[in-house]
Amino acid sequence: MKTKVVAMYLPQFHSIPENDKFWGKGFTDWVSVRKSKPLYNGHNQPRVPENNYYYNLSVEKDVSWQAKLAKENGVYGFGIYHYWFNNEKNLLTKPAEIILNNTDININYFFAWDNISWKRSWSNVKGNDWSPLLDSEKKENKKGKKGPAILIEHIIGTESDWENHFNHILPYLQDSRYIKVDGKPVFVVDGTLDGYTEPDKPEGWKSVYCNGYVYYLDKLYYLIEQDITNKIMMVE
Repeated sequence: MKTKVVAMYLPQFHSIPENDKFWGKGFTDWVSVRKSKPLYNGHNQPRVPENNYYYNLSVEKDVSWQAKLAKENGVYGFGIYHYWFNNEKNLLTKPAEIILNNTDININYFFAWDNISWKRSWSNVKGNDWSPLLDSEKKENKKGKKGPAILIEHIIGTESDWENHFNHILPYLQDSRYIKVDGKPVFVVDGTLDGYTEPDKPEGWKSVYCNGYVYYLDKLYYLIEQDITNKIMMVE
C-alpha cells in the first residue's frame, strides 16, 4: 500500500471578529509565532517564514500558493481543522471555502472537526494565555485571572442541529478532491461523539450523518484523532 502524506492544516492564519475580540485587533497565529522564544540551547525560535512571507489564508492566491507548494513537496492533501461549535458559530472557514470554490486548486483534503469548546487558557505564549480585552469587563477568578474560562461553547444540540451541520459540509464531501477511503469520505473527530444520541434513537448523531451519506456518498469513515495513525472506524 502506497503511503499518502497529509498535513494537518490550521486555518487560524487569517483574522476573524471573534479572535479580534478575544486577543486583539488583527490576531492570527502569526502573533503567536512571532512571540515564541527558545526553550533550550540551539532552539531556533522564533521561526521566520521564507522571504518574510506571512501569508494570509483568507486570500485566494495564498491558499493556492500553499497547495501548490504542498504538492510539489510530496504532500497528498490537507486535514483542515473544522470549527463548528453550533448553528450560530462556525469559525475560520475561509481557507476551506476558497478551496471548494476554486476547482483549479490542486489539493486533496478532509475535515478534522475540533468539536470542543474554546477556552481562554489555550496558549502558553505570554499575552495569549488569557484574553486581555475582555478582562476589564469580568470579575477575577480564583487564579487572579479575569473573565470566563469558556470563550465559545461547543453545543451538542439536537437532531435538527446535527442535520444542519451535515447539510453544511455536504458540498465539501461531494467534492472530487475530498479524501475518501473506499469511496467513503474521511471525517476526523478531535473530541468525542458522546452525547450525540437521543433516547428514542440510539444511533443519534452518527445515524443522522450516515443516513445522508447512504443516499449521497455511501457510508462515512471517521477517525478519532488521538488514534489517527492506526484506527479507522466506519459508522454503520
